[in-house]
Amino acid sequence: MDRDVAWVEMVSRVTGAGALLLDAAATPLAAEPKALELLGFGSIAELTKDWTSLAPQCVAWCAAAAQGKDTGVVIEIARDGRTASVQARVFRLDASETGEDRYLMTVAEASAADHPTTLASFARRLGHDLRGPLNAMVLNLDLMRLSVEDGGDDEESLAKRQRYLANLQREIDRMSEALTAAVEKAKNAAS
Repeated sequence: MDRDVAWVEMVSRVTGAGALLLDAAATPLAAEPKALELLGFGSIAELTKDWTSLAPQCVAWCAAAAQGKDTGVVIEIARDGRTASVQARVFRLDASETGEDRYLMTVAEASAADHPTTLASFARRLGHDLRGPLNAMVLNLDLMRLSVEDGGDDEESLAKRQRYLANLQREIDRMSEALTAAVEKAKNAAS
């Protein structure tokens, strides 16, 4: 086992990423300190104990690695009230020396570019939050245009225009609030 730990520590030094050694069942055999820290664990014993949350995904990644497929994924780790994003890759190791399949998992801090699903989700949510006010604004502008084209200067026509303007202002305020909330969420996620 000491040899496994020395090996993952060497891989970490060479790659700059955290490293874990997994057996054929995707159970951790060894992990170096950087990998433990990135995954939010204090020791290999703690990691092994809590591995059940990652085990099903990891088995699938090992199966993909065994077939030579790319296994780059972003893992969201929630521990101690915080969520960390980790970029993980799994590689199948040559079984000739040990006689059994083993896998190397490298982990590194994930950047915003590594979060296509998170970014896509954010964009969808923002698009949804802005589309409603924009549709209401277009509708109120069309109604205002029709009211002006009708040429009515009586009190009823002026009241309609004032109502359309109030609706436009309300929708502009909604869009501003949605954008402010999105910017704050992005700032909080970055810190």
